Amino acid sequence: DLSFDNDLIHLQNLGAIIVKIMRLTIFTIDTIFTERGFDDSMCDLVIENKATIEDFTQHIKDIFSIKLKEWNWL
Repeated sequence: DLSFDNDLIHLQNLGAIIVKIMRLTIFTIDTIFTERGFDDSMCDLVIENKATIEDFTQHIKDIFSIKLKEWNWL
């Protein structure tokens, strides 16, 4: 869970993979600076959560079984 761009960049410089999980809501939190999120281009992977927790969990497992190999983490 990151709040600021400099935190994200520092972690990437240390070799971290940044995964952004988005869930569309009817509410916007534009007034809270730390809740604005990061631009998708700053992230290594962007996943949209639009399912039940069970379906989302399986979706994450499927994605990471592929991505971990691409990132040479397996």
